[in-house]
Amino acid sequence: MDREQAKKLIINTFENPFAKDRFVYFLRNLLKSFEESTFVYQGNYIPDAFEKYVRTLERVGKYNYDGKEIDLLIVELKKETSLERARTMQRNFIAWYLKGRLTDAALVAFVSPTSEDWRFSLVKMDYRFEEKKVKEEITPARRWSFLVGKNEKSHTAQSRFLPLLENDDWKPALKDLEEAFNVEVVTQEFFDAYRYALHEVIIKNLKHENINEIPYEKKHSFAQQLLSRILFIYFLQKKGWLKWKNYEQDKSYLKNLWLKYKEKHCKKDKFYSIWLKSLFFGAFNKRFQFIHSELPDDIKESYSTMPFLNGGLFSENELDKIGFDVPDEVFEWLFEPDLWSSDKKKGFLEIFNFTIDEATPLDVEVAVDPEMLGKVYESLINEEERGSSGIFYTPRNEIDLMCRLSLVEYLHAKAGIDKQDLIDLIFNPPSISKYENIDNLKLIRRYLEEVKIVDPAVGSASFLVGMMSVLVELHSELTRKIENREENLFALKNRIILENLYGVDIKDWAVMVGELRLWLSLIIETDEKYMDIYTKPLLPNLSFKIRQGDSLVEEIGGVFINLRGNALKTLPKSIQQKIAELIDRKADYFSGKRSADLKEKYEIESLEMEIFREILQKRIDELTEKRNFKEKELNSLKGQKDLFEKDRSQEKELKKLEEEIKQFENEIHKYQNVLYTIGKGEKKDYFLWEIDFAEVFAQKGGFDIVIGNPPYVRQELIAPPLAREENYTPDEWREIKKQYKEKLIQAVQSVWKDVKKIDKKSDLYVYFYYQGLSLLNDGGIFCFINSNSWLDVGYGAGLQEFLLKNMKPIYIIDNLAKRSFKQADVNTVIVLIQKPANKLEDYVIKFVAFKKPFEEAISPDVLKEIEIANKPIFDHLLFRVYPKTKKELLEEGVEYPEEETELGLRHSVESLPYIGNKWGGKYLRAPEIYFKILEKGKDKLVRLGDIAEVRFGIKTGANEFFYLKPVGMTVKEVVEVAERDPKALIRVKNGAGWEGEIEAEFLKPVIKSPRELKTIMVKLEDLNYLVFMCHKSKGELKGTKTLEYIECGERQKYHKRPTCRSRNLWWDLGEQEKNSYLWSRIHNDSHRIYRSHIYAADTFSVLYPKYDFDITGAILNSTMVWFGKELHGRKVLGEGGLSSLGVDLVNIQVVNPEVVSRKILNSFNRLRSRNIENIFTELGFDPNHPIREQEPNPLPDRKELDDIVFDALGLTEQERKEVYWAVAELVKARLDKAKSV
Repeated sequence: MDREQAKKLIINTFENPFAKDRFVYFLRNLLKSFEESTFVYQGNYIPDAFEKYVRTLERVGKYNYDGKEIDLLIVELKKETSLERARTMQRNFIAWYLKGRLTDAALVAFVSPTSEDWRFSLVKMDYRFEEKKVKEEITPARRWSFLVGKNEKSHTAQSRFLPLLENDDWKPALKDLEEAFNVEVVTQEFFDAYRYALHEVIIKNLKHENINEIPYEKKHSFAQQLLSRILFIYFLQKKGWLKWKNYEQDKSYLKNLWLKYKEKHCKKDKFYSIWLKSLFFGAFNKRFQFIHSELPDDIKESYSTMPFLNGGLFSENELDKIGFDVPDEVFEWLFEPDLWSSDKKKGFLEIFNFTIDEATPLDVEVAVDPEMLGKVYESLINEEERGSSGIFYTPRNEIDLMCRLSLVEYLHAKAGIDKQDLIDLIFNPPSISKYENIDNLKLIRRYLEEVKIVDPAVGSASFLVGMMSVLVELHSELTRKIENREENLFALKNRIILENLYGVDIKDWAVMVGELRLWLSLIIETDEKYMDIYTKPLLPNLSFKIRQGDSLVEEIGGVFINLRGNALKTLPKSIQQKIAELIDRKADYFSGKRSADLKEKYEIESLEMEIFREILQKRIDELTEKRNFKEKELNSLKGQKDLFEKDRSQEKELKKLEEEIKQFENEIHKYQNVLYTIGKGEKKDYFLWEIDFAEVFAQKGGFDIVIGNPPYVRQELIAPPLAREENYTPDEWREIKKQYKEKLIQAVQSVWKDVKKIDKKSDLYVYFYYQGLSLLNDGGIFCFINSNSWLDVGYGAGLQEFLLKNMKPIYIIDNLAKRSFKQADVNTVIVLIQKPANKLEDYVIKFVAFKKPFEEAISPDVLKEIEIANKPIFDHLLFRVYPKTKKELLEEGVEYPEEETELGLRHSVESLPYIGNKWGGKYLRAPEIYFKILEKGKDKLVRLGDIAEVRFGIKTGANEFFYLKPVGMTVKEVVEVAERDPKALIRVKNGAGWEGEIEAEFLKPVIKSPRELKTIMVKLEDLNYLVFMCHKSKGELKGTKTLEYIECGERQKYHKRPTCRSRNLWWDLGEQEKNSYLWSRIHNDSHRIYRSHIYAADTFSVLYPKYDFDITGAILNSTMVWFGKELHGRKVLGEGGLSSLGVDLVNIQVVNPEVVSRKILNSFNRLRSRNIENIFTELGFDPNHPIREQEPNPLPDRKELDDIVFDALGLTEQERKEVYWAVAELVKARLDKAKSV
């Protein structure tokens, strides 16, 4: 079938009401052939659970290929069942059918008799075999769908099915069909089009009389807002609520409105200013005075029929008041596709299918849904500010898991219900119908109604939407069981948003997208037949639910404010009454009982300011009273001085009182300054957790659950989140970053007085930990997904210590099979923590690593097994778990003074300095054999740092200046020339494009990258680079080419770079020892520790042995050291690389050189002279097959060297195999995980 025929087939099938003949013909061409095996289920053949919804199921054929059986089905729904509703029922019905016949999957047409549209779905089951019995895989059925029919476009279906139809020889396997239903392709295409529209079409074409004076951020926010409004209408028109005269529904209303404008409006560039503004601010808000008089009468009539949206999205705001105009060419680009072009950007809003129903982990629509907007937002932020913003969209499976885990722990803490019961109820809500303890269910419902949940880095509100979805599911089942009635889902979602959900983000357009997703989740539950959508405001106003602000730095006028703790618990009645009034006014504003305009918003913010002022004044009064009391004490003590001679103790007491009075005065002055600062402002321009969410802190003392995915920003890139680097000079930007990092540290110390020091190398997410945990009330639950780096790196030590001593970490969860983030070069963990009411002496923290993707591994039974595990489990098919107590982790992480170690003394571990531990390497990745080796080798293992000094390679501070390539000769030839004639001129070029001559004596061979090296022994002929190594002053260099090169570097300002600037002679890299071993900072699938007498760049750690040089080198190149490297390295690189720095190496356990036979030198001599292969070749494994199903078969010289190390440790033959299996599995899992997304 040629392309045009295939395209026509798709259009005929998918852009028309369902017709069985067309559907079967499409399947025959898609699959090439199938068995015509037909039957019909109806009447009593439909189970009672589905009888209410399903009229008939007809099988039109079955398709077998590649060992998988796929049934081809048509399901006719009953009249009362819409395609959009009862999605779970539709999926479960097909799951019932598939399980009953042990069929792998089905291609299904779901058809409603009342709709011209229909759904084309792939439903898939997974099975596993146990003891000759078939058992359903622990994951439920999953469904992927296209909504097709008369009112839908087939562009997406064309892009997915054309390749299969065009190739007459391609019989698709099940995995090919899964790829055709893959929504990620649609996401990428939509993102590309959206990004182009935002940046290239809207922002560049905005009109304003002072357009060049308006900050880019304002243009960006306005453009984002315009697109958000238009997209909301695209979702809204799918409901059929947008109508022309005579109430004629139009599911393509906005496109047709544009066409009517082109037909009827004689003036150019008025679509936005007259037609859209009238729709936005007039029609959707029932403010008909905003509808422009120049509009044609039929458009005015249409606008009069619009639903009363309210909510704030279509209220005129500060961005609108800037006065931007939008020319017609923007809308032509948005609404009019180029039918003859393959470019999917122009007219993209009319190309893609829209569905208002958000995907769930088990039910995915292959179309643009609200969740996709979240992905687009996160991707835009990531792309625009890559490396600094660090925002990555959290997959729905992880979100669902985190929400349910948090609720289990919250309900266990508050309601005291057994955790095993809660896991069943929360992770499998239908089980509520069979749970007999009604009192427990009532308790659960009560605490779910009261729960306060916040995401402090809310982004596109994915966690809030995910939590709402879980709460809706739970409330629906609870109401059904307790009251025997169905929930009104619109009212339920509305209540959950009002009572339970909160969020904060620094970006205004993140807030906008978050609000949009919550509104859309409400729209799906609205039915015109049962609700008044025309006279009562439909959407809540979310301005006080998702707020814009810096979650991490609470300061006003340079003063850090901390009202947490008891500050809001002991307020006078007058303030309590104002907070009660604030709660009522926010609720009225939310529900639309008050106007949603800016005036009402400002009045509520003014009330917040008033409450804040009174709280500050109360604090000032309290401090003044304390100061006055201390002054009386001081005066009394001074008075005694006149009667008696003052002794030394009185002197100390006087000094102490004077210092306390000074502290009180400083505090009073600080709060008076804050009062003065906020008094000057006409409106609120700051964010404070306790004021912006006063109702939460006053009523509950904090949030019950803090959940989210904080930004991942490396320490050197941390900067004020709204500042733009291009607006500053490099020095200014450096200073701005430094000041902001100081603010982050001060902000943490203002809420956690015991935190004396924070490592300045900490990533940004570490600050979110401290601040997020401070937002919890006693017993509250914290759940983050973030980089796993803090488990194993130096800066993580402070966070580990803080959590162990102040919190109750419950779970640290990794996934060994699949990365969470495709775009981020990081691996992540999910962390679940409780904030205890009182400090705990001891508790158990469980390190859990799943061996399969979350969607395949998570089930109530699995989680209950993990919950009751009281010892390490390594051999479970789906997970491993390692329980550790607080005391054990502290003991392993503290540093004992040498005299204590020698004398056998012990202080309390709480009082000893905590230096950190490799939590990730040991407890999430280390196999059982690792712990056996530690036990067996107690007296034979030492830290690598005990047998070798570990240093950095050369840090130049300006690689493009110092690293040079010879021109017309090799590195080895340069060395030979330098030995003969140090003054000889060598032609070289640098990384910045300079080329010229430098004296040979100042050019030394250097190893810049491990890619240059082929063997353990470094050879000059393998090297590509020279390093500029000059220790002489300019005076000594007078008349040389070297001086000219230095001066050339100064013209490029290399001497002003921080590292260069710190040297006496900026070009002098200092004397470097060269006889060493080199450890590459990044490893992939091979292990070489290089023997070198040549300089090395800082891509290496340089090891200087303290004992026998060659024996140490042999040990370093053993498989045992690779084993340690896999566990101690920083498994944070998403592309599969393993990073290990000097601070990681020193703690790797290696066999003591003093207990190793000198025979190892013969083995090492053979090993170091050949190319070292990848781990699988070295150990004799095929990585394409399961490692454990193969016998290790290491290369002879590798085995000979390893056996000497194994002999020293006393390992059995089986234990040696376990080491080989373990190392190969660790490497394979690391590399496979990198490819998993």
